[in-house]
Amino acid sequence: MTTISPSSPASSPSGGQPLRQPIDLWPTQPLPAIAMPSPRRISDAAPAAHARRQHAAPGYLLLALLLGFALVNCADLASTYLGLSRGLSEGNPLMGALLTHFGFSALIAYKVIVISAVTMGALLLYVIDRRIAYLTALICTVLVLVVVVSNILQYVLVR
Repeated sequence: MTTISPSSPASSPSGGQPLRQPIDLWPTQPLPAIAMPSPRRISDAAPAAHARRQHAAPGYLLLALLLGFALVNCADLASTYLGLSRGLSEGNPLMGALLTHFGFSALIAYKVIVISAVTMGALLLYVIDRRIAYLTALICTVLVLVVVVSNILQYVLVR
């Protein structure tokens, strides 16, 4: 095989030289052959393991964490309602604005949206990486649990 490379730039027509000059040819070596495994068809692979990984149902741990997340959010609603009925104010500015403009039903709708979003996100993450799905559900549950404990402590201290 040979490689083509220009030896010098082309001259202008005013110089009287031709536009094309002879091209130097350099000899080259072929690349070494790399041993490649023969291609396998998808049907030759372990289809049961592939299908099991792609369409695996969520484990009990993830379902338990998501159920715990939903229950902790319900406890947050209950503790918020109890605190508001006793004269406390909402500490979250977004929730405070929703409560002011739309009432407590807006807070319920917001919680339903949050529970749905976290549940769907964790289930989608489960397909990609189970550990990330578990960690996401656990972190969300713990964060809302901290809010519930804070609500209860504020209620007890003010009462």
